Amino acid sequence: MKMFFPKLLAVVVLITGYSLAAAGESAADATVLKVNGSVKATFPGQSESVVLKVGDHVPQGALITTGTSSQVFIQVFSGAVSTLGPSTTASLEKLSVAKADDGVITQQTAVVDLQSGNLISTIDPAKRSINNYAVRTPKGVAAARGTSYSVSVTANGVAIAATADSVTFTSPLGVTYTIQAGMISITPPGGTAQAPVPLASAAASDPAIAHLVNDAVAAITTIVENNLGGLSAESTSTLASQIVAVASAANPSQAATYTAEVTGAINSSNSVFAGNAGAAASASSAVSNASAAGVATTGPASTGTPGTTTPVPAPVINVINPPVVSPSS
Repeated sequence: MKMFFPKLLAVVVLITGYSLAAAGESAADATVLKVNGSVKATFPGQSESVVLKVGDHVPQGALITTGTSSQVFIQVFSGAVSTLGPSTTASLEKLSVAKADDGVITQQTAVVDLQSGNLISTIDPAKRSINNYAVRTPKGVAAARGTSYSVSVTANGVAIAATADSVTFTSPLGVTYTIQAGMISITPPGGTAQAPVPLASAAASDPAIAHLVNDAVAAITTIVENNLGGLSAESTSTLASQIVAVASAANPSQAATYTAEVTGAINSSNSVFAGNAGAAASASSAVSNASAAGVATTGPASTGTPGTTTPVPAPVINVINPPVVSPSS
């Protein structure tokens, strides 16, 4: 038995795709924060879809679809917002929270299976130590702890762009890339995952990539303006500045527009900065400076060499090849 038990554990992880549950781990629900247009979900065990509205709780295993020109902001755990763009289909593959005996959260996990469309992930860097977040695609898994990144699955392939900090992408074969801020990894249809390239050069040659950058700025603008996801003022300022810097570097002609949109959101009446003029001014200044720096230099994207800065540790969750959760299971 001493020899068999470790092998049994290995088989369990291999088949399920997940390591054994953390102590005190339990299933959790996501929460709908904002809806634009038509968004529906099919819950586990149900055959009919329901229209989602703000405040709805969405369980693990639910399949979410957005209509043309529609969008939904979903909090998958405290401090993490998944923004599904138009004509997007994704399932909430795993949602869980682990707590210590005293009730303190020790780990919060979300795995979103993006089947088609575009997904922008915004994850609170202040909670990096307890965050386990990942987006599954047909070409692999993009995981992060505290950053912002965009993932698209279209007929043209899979694209993963880091718009703040870094993302770890792992293919089904176990090939791993660290995608630094300002870089993008593109997997063509029928091909394998490619090493990251500068987002600026990719956007210049592909209008779809440029649109992806615009969507990232629009998403953080909405999150900031409506104070979605429970991000602190510091985390909001950090992520907003990083995203604007990357976007301005990738599309310098739109830098002034990006800055105006985000600073306007910071100074809105519903933002986390409302009632604190000093904090709002500081965050606005940080965004403006980040935009100017992005225009002046593309930072990591200018080198074209991934891995030149210290990568953020990948989440410890094992998300390689877990079974796809059926909405009817």
